[in-house]
This record gives sequence, C-alpha cells and structure tokens, in this order.
Amino acid sequence: AGHRVDRVAVCGGGGKNEVWLQEHADALQRPLATSEEPEAVMLGAAILASVPGEHPSVREAQAHMCREGRKVEPNTSAGVKAYHEAKYQHQLSMYEQQLGRRGAPA
Repeated sequence: AGHRVDRVAVCGGGGKNEVWLQEHADALQRPLATSEEPEAVMLGAAILASVPGEHPSVREAQAHMCREGRKVEPNTSAGVKAYHEAKYQHQLSMYEQQLGRRGAPA
C-alpha cells in the first residue's frame, strides 16, 4: 500500500511466452519489460560474481550488465479492463469466503 507501480520486470519461463506476457500486462494494466538476457539466472550469477572485483556493488553491476529487452503494453480497451476487473472481483470474493471459513469445523 502506498506504492505506485509503473512497470513490471519479467524474467524466467513466463517471460518467453507471448500469451502469458500479454495477459499479465492486460490484467495489471501496466507495461511489462523483459530482460534482454534470456537466461536471467546466469546473469544474476555473473552480477554476484563481479562484486567486489569488477564492480564495487551489486547495484552498480546491475546498472552495467542488465539491459531491458522487449516491452509489452497492456490492452487498455474498456472490454479488456472490465473482463479482468470481473475476474479480480470473483477471486476476491472467493478469498473472503475462504477467510470466513477459517476455524470452522470441517
């Protein structure tokens, strides 16, 4: 709460799937940014290995070694927004019902 998210960074298997990327951008109504490096785990290992030799900090290593890849923009049409809002409200309702059942006898 109290934080604004302007974009979401994505890595891993989902970041390689066009449908997954678009659905998440649409549901979040935020752009998604993939990494230029498809093997994010290997890049993370290289970043950590470069500190403190090549780079004085992890943040500086990231600044030098990480590059943004593709950007996926959300579909902002009213129909898409309404669809995802309805799904969210349904999930929220199920969550609240589940909370109400906590501690109830089985």
